[in-house]
Amino acid sequence: MGAMTYDELVAPEYQLDLQQLEPKWHELFERLRGVENIQAKFVEQRFFRFRQAPKSYVGEFRKSADGAVSLAYTDPRKAMVVHVGESYAYYRKDDEDVAAIPNMSSQRESLGLFPVLVGMRFEVLAQLYDLYGNYDTEDGWMLVLQQKDEAEVDYRRIGLTGTARTVLEIELQKSPKQRIQISLSEVEFPAGFDDQERSLYFFKP
Repeated sequence: MGAMTYDELVAPEYQLDLQQLEPKWHELFERLRGVENIQAKFVEQRFFRFRQAPKSYVGEFRKSADGAVSLAYTDPRKAMVVHVGESYAYYRKDDEDVAAIPNMSSQRESLGLFPVLVGMRFEVLAQLYDLYGNYDTEDGWMLVLQQKDEAEVDYRRIGLTGTARTVLEIELQKSPKQRIQISLSEVEFPAGFDDQERSLYFFKP
């Protein structure tokens, strides 16, 4: 895919129609949606318009077969685990009790998109975003979800890069100077998560 950027991908020749997908895209989406459990290491960089250098966080990402997502931030100074689904968002710091992120919180709204995105539910996302894609190598691909003019969303653009059934990067852009970039590594597809893992990462109050 060369040095193509997410900006360059938002062009008419790359726009995808979910009703008339080329076979290669249809097969890719089926593979991505077929993944049940995922775990990976991640590095998250948050870019702000008023800061020259991004804030960086490290942690562990998990997705369970039921669609729930867990982000465990492992830096001892910022240790926290967030567990989100489409209708809930919980967090826990260190040994504190589990707490819910309120429905009216803008953070809650942003996190609620994550399970839909990670589950590759493009038919849902297409209500809010136009889809663009480039898949010009055997396995490598790049996707952009660009906000529809009439849609009200926190992230105006979402970028995804991956290979085969593995997502390697997620970029969430609020504005050209404010975005979150998540890089994934050591991606694995476990058969499931045991009871201990579920209590640590997929908890509820």
